[in-house]
Amino acid sequence: MAEETEQSSSAKTRGRRRFPWRWAVGACLAVVMVGGLAYPPVKAYRGEVLENECRAALDSKDWERLERVASQWAWWQSGKAAPWGYAAQAAHERGADERAVVYLDRVPDRDPKAPRLLIERSNLLFGPLNRPMEGAATCERALNLTPPLAEAHRRLIFFYAYTLQRRRMVGQIREAIRWDCDMPETYLYLVGQDWISFSNGYDENTKWMRNARDEELFLVARAIFRGASLEQSDEESTESAPANADKSQPYHIQVLTQYLERFPRNLEILAFFLNKATREGDSDRVAELLDQAPHESDRDARFWRSRGWLAESREELSAAEAAYRRALESNPFDFAASHQLAGILRLRGGSPEIEQLERVAQQGRLLRRQILTLPNVTQAPLPLLRTVALYIRNCGQAAIAERLEFRLQVMSRMTDAATSPVVTP
Repeated sequence: MAEETEQSSSAKTRGRRRFPWRWAVGACLAVVMVGGLAYPPVKAYRGEVLENECRAALDSKDWERLERVASQWAWWQSGKAAPWGYAAQAAHERGADERAVVYLDRVPDRDPKAPRLLIERSNLLFGPLNRPMEGAATCERALNLTPPLAEAHRRLIFFYAYTLQRRRMVGQIREAIRWDCDMPETYLYLVGQDWISFSNGYDENTKWMRNARDEELFLVARAIFRGASLEQSDEESTESAPANADKSQPYHIQVLTQYLERFPRNLEILAFFLNKATREGDSDRVAELLDQAPHESDRDARFWRSRGWLAESREELSAAEAAYRRALESNPFDFAASHQLAGILRLRGGSPEIEQLERVAQQGRLLRRQILTLPNVTQAPLPLLRTVALYIRNCGQAAIAERLEFRLQVMSRMTDAATSPVVTP
C-alpha cells in the first residue's frame, strides 16, 4: 500500500514537472504563429517605406543613398524587380556598370518589369562593357519571358548578322515577323542572308574582340568582312600586312587560310573558299572542302549550291538539279541557285519553270547591288522596299511579302500625314 502511494505521488510529481515545459513549448509556438502572421504586413510596410525612400533619393539624384536603400529593399522584397532596377541605375550613375549588370541579373523573371530591365542590362553589355555575347544571351532571356519585345528582336538580328550567324539570324527574323516585331530592314537581312555585308562589320568585330581576343566568332567575321570590303572597293589588302607577308596573294586570303587550318569546320570560312574555288573552276578543291564540311552544312544553301556546281562539272545533271533544289529549299531567296537550276533544266530538255527562275535570278542580282550600296540598311527608301516585297512574293514566300507590304502601307500613311499641310480654321 505504501509502495503504491509512493508510485502515485512520484507520477504526480513528474506530471507537475512536465507541465511547465509543455506550457513553454506551446507559448513559443504561439509566438511563432503570431510572428508568422504579422511578418507579411511588416514586410509590406517596410517595402513601402523603402520604395518611397528610393523615389526621394532618385528625385534628389543621391545615387549613393539610392543604391544603399534599394539594396535594403531588395533584401526585404527579393521577389520584386523594382529595387534591383533602382540599384542598377544608381550603380550606373556612380560609374559602376559591372555592379549594375549584377543587380539586373538578379531581377526575378516572374515580375512584369523584368523584360524591360533585362533590355537595360543588354544595353550595358553591348555598350560600355563591350560583352556582346552576354548581351545577346540577356536578350534571349527577355524574349523567353515576353516574345513580342521588338528591341530584343532588333538587337539579336543585328548581332547575328554582324557575327555571320546566318541561321540564327534567319530564325530570329522569322520570330520577329511572327510576333509583329519586324522592321523594314528586317526583310533586307532576310533576302540577303547569304551575302549581306556591312561596311562597319570589320570595325564592330574588332571592337568586340577587345574583351575576347581568341573568340572564333569575332575573328572569322572580322576577316570575312574585311575581305568583302576589299573586293567591293577593289583595294589591295596591304595596309595591315606584316613586312614578311607572302606577296603572291592578298593578305586577307592568307589570314583566312590560317583560320581554315585553325577552325576547319567553320561554315563561313568553308563557304568563302568554296565560292573562291567555284569561281576559279577548281572542282578538286570544291570536293575537298565539301568533304570537310560538318553536318550543319546540310541546312546551308551555299553548300548545296556548291554540291550542284560540282555535280554539274561532272555532267551529273540529275544530281545537280537535286542539289540546286535543296539550295532553294534552304534559302528561297538564293538567286544564284535559281539561275543555275534554270541552266540545268535547259540542259535536261527544258521546263516551264525556267522563265520564272531566270526572272527571280535577275531581280535578285539587281537587289543585291542596290542593297550593298546603301549607306545604312535602316534607311532603305520606300521604292526599294517595295521591290523587295515583290521579290519575296516571286520567290514563293507570299505570307512574308504580305507582312512587308503591310509595313510599307503604314510607313506610307505616316509619310503622307507628316507632309500634309496643316489646315487651320
